[in-house]
Amino acid sequence: EHPSVALAAVVGVPDPVYQEVGLAWLMRKPGAAALPDQVIRDWCRERLANYKIPKRFEWPDELPMLPVGKVDKLQLKRNSQKGTTSA
Repeated sequence: EHPSVALAAVVGVPDPVYQEVGLAWLMRKPGAAALPDQVIRDWCRERLANYKIPKRFEWPDELPMLPVGKVDKLQLKRNSQKGTTSA
């Protein structure tokens, strides 16, 4: 829903403190300015319960898609486990 975000997906990633936290993969709308993570975090805080707010954010140019038009969350999870920040 954020005016600067065209597409978003959240996957769980391992965390040494919480066991697993949310990693949000966000694709900017064409022409949208880059946003600091804190701006998105504050925006989420106004709309989501605290435990649902992602702890980390990645801003790839594109997200991997399945043939049916959905975001390929398995690929995002693999990328995050490898430490890859590009989708």
